[in-house]
Amino acid sequence: MKKYLIAITTGVLLLLTNSGFAQDKITEDLNNASIIFEEGQVKESLRLLKEIEKRENLSKAQKENLYRQMTICYIILNSDNIYVETTKEEKDSTSNVTMAKESYLKLLRTNNIYEADSMDIIDYVRFTKKFTSKPVIILNPKFGLNTSLVDVLQYYGTSNLNIADTAYYALSMRTPFGSVYTNHTSGVDVDWNIYNKFFLSVGGSYTQRSFRYNENLWYADDQSAIEPVNSLFKLSFVERQQWFDVNVKLKYDFGKSKTFLPYIYGGYSYHTLLKAEMDQIERSFAENLSVNDIREIRFSSNYSLIGGGGFKWRVFGKHYFTMNMEYGRMMGSLNDVEARYTSTVANTLNYDLGYVDNNIRLNNIALMVGFAYAFYNPKMINNSNDK
Repeated sequence: MKKYLIAITTGVLLLLTNSGFAQDKITEDLNNASIIFEEGQVKESLRLLKEIEKRENLSKAQKENLYRQMTICYIILNSDNIYVETTKEEKDSTSNVTMAKESYLKLLRTNNIYEADSMDIIDYVRFTKKFTSKPVIILNPKFGLNTSLVDVLQYYGTSNLNIADTAYYALSMRTPFGSVYTNHTSGVDVDWNIYNKFFLSVGGSYTQRSFRYNENLWYADDQSAIEPVNSLFKLSFVERQQWFDVNVKLKYDFGKSKTFLPYIYGGYSYHTLLKAEMDQIERSFAENLSVNDIREIRFSSNYSLIGGGGFKWRVFGKHYFTMNMEYGRMMGSLNDVEARYTSTVANTLNYDLGYVDNNIRLNNIALMVGFAYAFYNPKMINNSNDK
């Protein structure tokens, strides 16, 4: 058994060693091709590069170097250069330009974010400006936290007493609604590059929305008494909702870096209510209250105008880490006004909790992180044959 282990280990070491020698030989030959080119032997350099291209197991860096040198050779052979003697066939402009295009596209497929060094051969730098290599489609799964901000359209029941300027009915706060900051949201966006730096984004997400209600109201135990004793009535609960959202957005990337790309966007979101319930209910003079399902008094759908911004940071080769913040303003009321007093759920709220549903709508702020998987299609911007 020990002999077999030694044999296997030896074989693996030999394989790794041979692979290392092969990589070193490829790098050495690429350097030789570069030296031969500098000596003016462009055709010989190109011949050697074509031989290297046929070899197996070239690294990404070696392929990038290889196709860069090949592109430059074809460009030089296509130009009127007194230092390079070419036959009529060798200086066929259509053939050389075509081969330069093909080799440079191979380079861009090897390294999607490649940019020529400004100190490189000027004809080569100009040639590379005729190409684009940017994501055509981006698949962006993401998740994060959100909080809902409550807009009160109209108060009902005891809640409207917070506008009364009397100590007797004064609530302990201007609005009884508060935020919950631990709502989860997750989804996927698919972005299509439609023009230059503009992307059309379509996505879906699962979103939790919730808010707190906390009302403190003073009342008199015995109003007929000479000095009535005021007592405090308390009602608090958390309303939790689950939604499925469909988003359509227009995104714009700005900035010149291919590594760090900030963006802004705006669009529309359609919401479908999956679940709505109340929990953490606390009410004076009552115990063990629960209202598990209140969808009956909520509209089943709504929509928002959304806007936001963020960045894509290239940390996974040709893919990105993403972060963005989004604000959504719900345009419709959350409440079904017709069901405020007539539904079974409304009766429970009115009589068991002493609560009348207020007219509200929700605005949402979300912070999301994710991963963007990008699909590229390198191509030439100008299809004319430059000579």
